[in-house]
Amino acid sequence: MTNRSDGRWAELATRLGAARLSARPMTGLKPADLPTDEPAAYAVQDALIRAAGARPQAWKVGATSSAAQAGMGLTQPFAGPVFSGHIQHVAGTLAATALIAPKFEPEIAVILKDDLVPSGRPVTAADARGAIGSVHPAIEVVDCRFEDGLRLGGLALIADCGINAALLLGPAGSEALPDYDSVALDVRVDGSTISGRVAPPPETEPSLMLAWLANHLHGRGLGLRAGDIVTTGSQAGMIPLPGAGLVEVDFGTLGRVSLRIE
Repeated sequence: MTNRSDGRWAELATRLGAARLSARPMTGLKPADLPTDEPAAYAVQDALIRAAGARPQAWKVGATSSAAQAGMGLTQPFAGPVFSGHIQHVAGTLAATALIAPKFEPEIAVILKDDLVPSGRPVTAADARGAIGSVHPAIEVVDCRFEDGLRLGGLALIADCGINAALLLGPAGSEALPDYDSVALDVRVDGSTISGRVAPPPETEPSLMLAWLANHLHGRGLGLRAGDIVTTGSQAGMIPLPGAGLVEVDFGTLGRVSLRIE
């Protein structure tokens, strides 16, 4: 069993934190410097959460499909905290120079109206739907702090807090999740459509991801509370972020959110 207090993971967390601040990738890592299982990867993430000095008010779920998990060497989705200084509401701007190799993901995010924690049994999708207070269009910006980036696989992404760099929430489009198959999506850069949505597989449905996250965090001694934000996974994959321009994510009746890159 991995020792979660292993000094290697605290050291790796320190280096990841410094890479986040400097917007420079980590170099010179050896295989022995990286987590080799999920407990170790989450130990690094937990160290970063402790260093932040406050309980995360937002979380992301990644690798929501079985195909994505297989490609990352994982067997389930992964979770990552979104720190308060990386959350923007309604409309935002982002300096590309503050990032390493950013991409963005159009996502469906929720804000909870109730705590969502297991009580004598695991949280279910029905429990998750009942705890949602509002549903929002969102843009998640991702940026890997490791020099070899996504090629390192899912464990490195977990250690790097799910590679979250920023989360932008649009105005609430609904108080409840829409029919998942019917969700529309138009992704535009400077007014030109660059991507749409092909209905993702059923296992990526947001209430299932929210229930998975609640159970996962409970197992780590954490939990989802009323007011927490959860973004539930990409609806169009990872898209390279332009060096400058206006990114718009339009979910139709669910609402629209935009991000200006400078």
